[in-house]
Amino acid sequence: MARFLSIRTKLAIAFGAAFCMIAGIGAFSMAQLDTVNSVTSEIREVWLPKLQSLATMREELVTYDQLSTRRTQNLDFRLLAEIGEEMAATVSRFEVEKRAFAAGAATPEEGAAVAGIAAAFEGYVGSVAEVLRRIESGEVSAALAQFGGETQTFYDLTHAEVDELAALAEAQTADAERRAQEVEAQARLLIIGAMVGAMALTLAGVVWVSTSISSPLLKVSRAMQRLTAGDEDVKIDEGGGRDDEIGILVTAVRGFRDSVIRSRDLATVAETDRRRLQAAIANLPVGFCMFDEQNRLIVSNDKFAELYRLPADATLPGTPHERVVEARIAAGTYNGSDPVAYAAGVSEVTARQETFRSTWELQDGRAVSTIFQPMPGGWLATHEDITDRRRAEARIRHMARHDALTDLPNRTLFGERIEEALKFHRKEDQLAVLAIDLDRFKSVNDSLGHPAGDKLLQAVAGRLRETVRDTDTVARFGGDEFAVVQLDPDQPAAARSLADRIVELLSTPFQIDEHVVSIGASVGVAIAPADGDSAERLLQNADMALYRAKTDGRGVYRFFESEMDARMQVRRELEKDLREAIARRDFILYYQPIVNLDRKAVSGVEALLRWKHPTRGIISPGEFIPLAEETGLIVPMGEWALKQACADAATWPENISVAVNLSPVQFRSRRLPEVVMSALALSGLAPGRLELEITEGVLLSDSAETLDVLHRLRAIGVRIAMDDFGTGYSSLSYLQSFPFDKIKIDASFVRRMGSDPSSMAIVRAVTGLGESLGMGTTAEGVETAEQLEQVRAQGCTEVQGYVFSEARPVAELDALIVRLNEGTAAAA
Repeated sequence: MARFLSIRTKLAIAFGAAFCMIAGIGAFSMAQLDTVNSVTSEIREVWLPKLQSLATMREELVTYDQLSTRRTQNLDFRLLAEIGEEMAATVSRFEVEKRAFAAGAATPEEGAAVAGIAAAFEGYVGSVAEVLRRIESGEVSAALAQFGGETQTFYDLTHAEVDELAALAEAQTADAERRAQEVEAQARLLIIGAMVGAMALTLAGVVWVSTSISSPLLKVSRAMQRLTAGDEDVKIDEGGGRDDEIGILVTAVRGFRDSVIRSRDLATVAETDRRRLQAAIANLPVGFCMFDEQNRLIVSNDKFAELYRLPADATLPGTPHERVVEARIAAGTYNGSDPVAYAAGVSEVTARQETFRSTWELQDGRAVSTIFQPMPGGWLATHEDITDRRRAEARIRHMARHDALTDLPNRTLFGERIEEALKFHRKEDQLAVLAIDLDRFKSVNDSLGHPAGDKLLQAVAGRLRETVRDTDTVARFGGDEFAVVQLDPDQPAAARSLADRIVELLSTPFQIDEHVVSIGASVGVAIAPADGDSAERLLQNADMALYRAKTDGRGVYRFFESEMDARMQVRRELEKDLREAIARRDFILYYQPIVNLDRKAVSGVEALLRWKHPTRGIISPGEFIPLAEETGLIVPMGEWALKQACADAATWPENISVAVNLSPVQFRSRRLPEVVMSALALSGLAPGRLELEITEGVLLSDSAETLDVLHRLRAIGVRIAMDDFGTGYSSLSYLQSFPFDKIKIDASFVRRMGSDPSSMAIVRAVTGLGESLGMGTTAEGVETAEQLEQVRAQGCTEVQGYVFSEARPVAELDALIVRLNEGTAAAA
């Protein structure tokens, strides 16, 4: 509670307590003095007179005794009267003193003692009178005997009574004196204690004033001295939690110290900010200048002087703006000639208190972007050389609308060119859009590498530029896709002529480094407005025509026809159904037997995928496999077929293997070996009973990676067969690159064996090649007994075809194998 009181209140309380203590000591001392005076007065006024009376009575008693003795012994009558008078006076004085004592008796004991003295003395005086009478009567002997006996007894009794009362009075006097001494001692002790307490209180007050007031004030004063001397790290620990004047003073000093520290920190921050600002201005990537309201230069950076090639005296603080402009004119970095007018224009702009942006074309060809920003008491400006940025933006705009490899317009710019031609072409002109796709480009890219492929694309772009007119536009859409937009009044003849030239020109071999490369091109043509009145529609229809050209054998051109759109609609619908079929697993596997001619028995079966369409029934692979390969859907379909074929084969006799076709699209996956191992593990089928058939298209994709995957598959233990052998371009080289387990001769050669001697020779050569390389040979598409005998005669080890059976569902396979084994053995 004391910490909430002010020092003035505390001092008032302290002085009040001291005053009360002094007043109390004085009052107490006066009371003690009164008590001592009272006891002293009692002794002086009561007990001393009593003791005096007792002493007088004792003296008078003794005097009377002496007088009575003289009286009994003196026979001189002249002295008897004198003695008698003295004795009477003595008795009178004794009575006076006795009465005086009796009048001052304060207790019953004293009254009883006085009565005893009176009785004894009265008896004594009476006995003396009786003795004197007897003496006067002549009874001397009896009188003397009485005087020595009875009288003496009364005397002793009276003396004893006086002594007893004196002892009582002396005891009471002594008690009064003792009480007076005790009161005096107590008063002395209390006065000394009070003085000691007062001294202690005074000392405590001095200590309190020193510690609670003087010392904090001294520390605060010294702290203030250190603060004013510049020591801002001084600590002020006094006054914590106090609400009095010291606490208020300490709080004020702390606030002053904190304000000093804040001021120092703010000054430090301000100095740091100033230096940072200077560093920032000096290191700005743009020119910076600041002018006051009189258009005099306040500050600028080196980039500003460098940008406008200004001399040092033109960038000094205080330089008028007109002088700076004059220096720019002299340096050739200004696009005007009137610095006064320019400065006036700047002043007008800044007076509006609005940010003003402008771009200036300097005399030396550079472009500078300037931002004027008004500020209190002047204005500032930034100057940025945007010449390189403009060039870069122009390049970016060009790159955004052009192909990076060939510098031809890309699809975006090509579409804009079509829209512009449709909107602004002359009435007599007609517009044709030609979609171009290179044939066999992927094989070149894969075999010679991407750098060679890029050079080939650049060469194709060059030839296309040369074959079109300046009014036509050639574009590249990416990959090996190109397009041309042609304006000509003679359409479609002009488009036909251009397409012919393109096909012929791109069929001519290219020299790429040390390689001679032969490719071709397929072209699709759409004519506006018959085939479309927008870029999107024309490109879409040209792509449909291109798809038809590629379907018709490549190396040709086709014009868009309305039924193409219908076929494309059918194709899109088929793709939609195919995706749904994959989700629903609407596929089944048919199996076609493969017969070993040496064992005269079925040695295996080939799994062939069928699509069980909900409305169209069973769809053959020729209708949906190409679409699945184009869309990539062949991958999940192929994985399902592989797992299902392994699961089915695991239920057959161990001497029956299963062959599964792999698409080039499916083969590109590096995880193909893992898929195969998973199918074998799930089915429990021995790896040697699985045969994977690939075409030359697989080997065309990437020889190094393809061979790596083939070797990984071989390491699993599965067999690898080359399907459709003889229809590609490098079959023999493929046989050298990888040790296939089997070669399957394409059915086209088997069908023409009877009518085409070259087909017979090819079959003979393949079987001989397979025998020399340790590879089995399977003749596909054997449909007649004559063809069977022919392939047997040429040395084929296995036969597959309708001569034995078409592909059948798995449920019919067991019976089919038994029947074929029996029939083959019988025929043998």
